[in-house]
Amino acid sequence: MSCELSGPFVAVFCPVRFKSSTVKECIHAILKEKLTNVQYIPEEMPQLTKSLSEMIKDRLKDEGFDRYKMVVQVVIGEQRGEGVNMAARCFWDADTDSYAYDVFMNFLGHHCLFLELQLRIWWDPPQQCMRILY
Repeated sequence: MSCELSGPFVAVFCPVRFKSSTVKECIHAILKEKLTNVQYIPEEMPQLTKSLSEMIKDRLKDEGFDRYKMVVQVVIGEQRGEGVNMAARCFWDADTDSYAYDVFMNFLGHHCLFLELQLRIWWDPPQQCMRILY
């Protein structure tokens, strides 16, 4: 099976590269600041996950990632010795799209609050970065 291009197509050239290490540091700073002394109370976790995801999106936009579209997934659970694995699938452009994640664990009393955050990010190019190739 072969794929042939007929006619022009649009290619995106990204001048700003996504740096997952920078984003991971930003995420970790927020999680450490907001979750260091938080105890796991199941009724409070839905609101906490929502506020954390909004905080992370806002901070990353302030850091200069305003041309990127972000999907932030925050999972908070109580660690009692079990293991947790998460997976995600999506289509993206390997040149411009990426992800970052962080795992935060907080030991208070006999229980552990853990958080795994996955941030999937893709670039929304301005019009001047799009070129028609023949």
